[in-house]
Amino acid sequence: MEATEKYLFRFVPTMRCNFKCTYCFLGDTTRRAKGTMFDNHSVNEWIDAMKQFSDKEIEIYMWGGEPFILDDTYTLLNAWLQMNHIANGCRIDTNLYFADKIAEKCPSGKLKLNCSYHMKYHSLDEEFRKIKKLKDLDMVGMLNFVASEENMMKLKQ
Repeated sequence: MEATEKYLFRFVPTMRCNFKCTYCFLGDTTRRAKGTMFDNHSVNEWIDAMKQFSDKEIEIYMWGGEPFILDDTYTLLNAWLQMNHIANGCRIDTNLYFADKIAEKCPSGKLKLNCSYHMKYHSLDEEFRKIKKLKDLDMVGMLNFVASEENMMKLKQ
């Protein structure tokens, strides 16, 4: 029996971010950039393009800025997550700001979120609430604590 080829697709829907962390590796200009992966190709074109790989085993990884800042990301994910050849699902880096919207619009165990906790933008209790909501839907891949000077000072308090 021939093994199925496995591909990892990396997507950056946008470099925009709703946070303005001083420790971010992206500069202010990049975080405010208007361009998205949907500017030159529509959501339907991206969906159709992924169908071309139906004979492969696909895993998707998204990062950016904040991928969930764009409504088109939710539409795209819902279509891709229904495809059988995206067996390993999608991993997405997120700052969790949109956790409630993610749970509402893309509730799928095939979606694994790499969640980063930014203490400046919400409390630990709020972080736990968001993580629990997503974990109950089997959507949490990992939780990252951003070990910035600012966050370390807050921990000491």
